[in-house]
Amino acid sequence: LGRGSPGVYEALTALQEVRDELLRLNVFLALQLLGNTRLADLNRLLNALETPDNATSEMATEILSSRGSDFSEALKPRLVSLLENPSQDLMSRILRIFNNLADMDETLAGKLVQVFPAMDRQNRINTLKLLARMDNEGKMILQLCLDCLGDSEPTIIKEGLICATKYRQSFEQYNYLIIPLLSHADEETRLLAVSLIKGACKTGTNCITPLIELLNDPSDKVRIVAASALGSLGGSSEEALEALSRTLKHEDERLRLSCVSALKIIGRQKSYKVIPVLEKALEVQADIRTQRIIAGAIKELKGINSLKQ
Repeated sequence: LGRGSPGVYEALTALQEVRDELLRLNVFLALQLLGNTRLADLNRLLNALETPDNATSEMATEILSSRGSDFSEALKPRLVSLLENPSQDLMSRILRIFNNLADMDETLAGKLVQVFPAMDRQNRINTLKLLARMDNEGKMILQLCLDCLGDSEPTIIKEGLICATKYRQSFEQYNYLIIPLLSHADEETRLLAVSLIKGACKTGTNCITPLIELLNDPSDKVRIVAASALGSLGGSSEEALEALSRTLKHEDERLRLSCVSALKIIGRQKSYKVIPVLEKALEVQADIRTQRIIAGAIKELKGINSLKQ
């Protein structure tokens, strides 16, 4: 309410000398709202950031998060020094401040990578998200993603998979880390692993068998995405073609339709192999909707075939 009113700034700055730390921080917050937080306040804010009093440290975090970019060149080296041996609470507050800095640089990112193993679960998750946002090529974060895939914590594995998806073009050589996750006990982990395999596995040779096994997964979602992945990767595999053909008889309609879509993708390159499979499936298919979808796929592939000829 005091913006533009005479004497407000002077009255607030006079309160900065009081002993009550929380009152001083509320003064900083008021000055921030007035647009008058200054570099000279930085030491007090950083000291408050480290205090064991939660209300005080939280207020300091809020101020530094919202105004840190105003004096980031002075703030960044101080935050790096705080990362030398931080508590998990302090680490969490520093990450919140980093997340709002407009000019995160490689020095800060490198320090986060260095202290990553000592972080607790939530701080590691927040660090992955922060680094993924700024590291477009995966130079700093790729190794962290790989480490996460071998973690014992399901939540960390999932975050590693989510992070790795951004850099999936670099992951084909690490398929040996992803393939075991296709049989992980957690459904979401299996789904993420299939998605990553689909984007990272260019040749598909060592991915086909575990994907075929997922056509019998207890989760309908996993079965459907596995069929889709086989359509993308299984074009040169007789084993994939046979598995998709068998699964056209499955009781789950959505899985049957996913198999038709997968076979259609393969058929665009190898229609001479896929059309007979679909025609045979059409003869024994009892479900009218599935019959219609299969017939449409056959017609489309025959049209592509005639254009090629």
